[in-house]
Amino acid sequence: MGRFARSWDLTKTSFKVVRQDKELLWMPVLSALASLIAIAAIAGVGIGTGLWPQTENPDGSANYAGAALAFLLYIALAFVSLFFNAAVVAAANERLGGGDPTVGSALRAAAGKAGKLFLWAIVVATVNVLLQAIRERSGIVGQILTSLAGTAWNLATYFMVPVLLFDDKAIGSSLKRSGGLFKQTWGETVIGQGGLGLAGFVVGLVVVLVGFALLFLLSPLGIVGIVAAIAIAGLALVATIALFSVLEGVYKAALYRYATTQQVAPGFTSDQVGGAFVQR
Repeated sequence: MGRFARSWDLTKTSFKVVRQDKELLWMPVLSALASLIAIAAIAGVGIGTGLWPQTENPDGSANYAGAALAFLLYIALAFVSLFFNAAVVAAANERLGGGDPTVGSALRAAAGKAGKLFLWAIVVATVNVLLQAIRERSGIVGQILTSLAGTAWNLATYFMVPVLLFDDKAIGSSLKRSGGLFKQTWGETVIGQGGLGLAGFVVGLVVVLVGFALLFLLSPLGIVGIVAAIAIAGLALVATIALFSVLEGVYKAALYRYATTQQVAPGFTSDQVGGAFVQR
């Protein structure tokens, strides 16, 4: 089986895991709610103190306190995203190990590594802010190079969440471990991410097109029909985003599990993973 066929086969098997544990779809919902709470809390601090989270004052001078508040928001949102992604990976790993995960067990696993996840959130927020600052101050060539650097960073840190969850290592050692695992499974990582991204885009596009069709069909009903069409399409799009974010977590857990244990997880076949991860 070729690399592309093998990766697509792994993706389909990941769908089976999601079907077994549909409660994992609550993780993106909880993540969105937690993100809204974080935004509201930071905005409340900004409004209460008069320090709106922006880097410049109206007169053009630097707003250091506002920039610090904005950076705090970056950290909070990064932590929320990492925490619930870790919960998905933990639950998927439990299922692939023959267990029966629940929302509670997934959240407890993530909470047990909350300290390391928070430290990593600080690193992620710092790198993203620096890359954004360089991108805004660069020409076209600089922007292209910065985008490439950002892509390389995302790929090298692809396994950071499972490493932080399952390996007892410091942040620096975890980063090195993640990079090593990426080198070992770079083909499946890139193809898996690209394949899931493409599939998500296609499904999302179909949802949008169906939404426009519903809008056309229901618009004669007036405002009620328009609101109904937008609500149905919006909910379907949110569900699609939630599904593929969970699917990526499952795929990541499957890659990490075989790369580190060399054991074929229940539901997978030796042909799917036995030849997919070649020691490099």
